[in-house]
Amino acid sequence: MRADFGFEARCGNIEGIKRQGNGGLKIRIGDIILAVLIAAAAIILIFVVRAPADNQLTAIVLRDGQEIYRADLAQSPDGDEFHIDELDIIIKFEDGRVRFAASSCLDQTCVYTGWLSRAGDIAVCLPNSVIVKIEGTPSGDIDVIAE
Repeated sequence: MRADFGFEARCGNIEGIKRQGNGGLKIRIGDIILAVLIAAAAIILIFVVRAPADNQLTAIVLRDGQEIYRADLAQSPDGDEFHIDELDIIIKFEDGRVRFAASSCLDQTCVYTGWLSRAGDIAVCLPNSVIVKIEGTPSGDIDVIAE
């Protein structure tokens, strides 16, 4: 007695099935063209993503919404400072970075913000209405990865 659990009844005669040499897949010219286009797009994206950014970063100081100072971070000498005397604010430039070094505000949040070094970084002294921000092209460094 053979236990087949009704396999032949469900699947039919297994020995009558013939396999094609390529597994039943037929490659058409459209498939080849699509594969070439995908490969070309991938190669182009690799070069575009890896293209070096020019890292032209500019620090901009705003007071009451008006620009009062602008400095190219690559050109600023280390230790360079910008003073807003009537507010006792000192903005310091060093190693391609910028920060509030001192301020007359009570909470000192602007000073505690620390160094700004990438495009889009911003520090605000709200009581004195002074903003320091960096504009330019992003460096390509990964900032955040979200899933």
